[in-house]
Amino acid sequence: MLSRLDAEERLANIDVQALAFGALKEEDADRILTQLQCARDGIVPEPLKPTIATPEALAAIGIGVTIVDEGAAHD
Repeated sequence: MLSRLDAEERLANIDVQALAFGALKEEDADRILTQLQCARDGIVPEPLKPTIATPEALAAIGIGVTIVDEGAAHD
């Protein structure tokens, strides 16, 4: 368990350094700031909603997608 806590602390330090040097996208910087503020205030933030991959995003990583007409699937 100690190694997991150590890894989480190291990753948090990396996030803070990236934030300090402006190396993050705005939404990532906002997410990290929110997490830090919640930790400071003792608030448990809402879990992130999962992102649904689009066919374009899947194609970009080499996963082919075939769109099937919904009516044809029931025939």
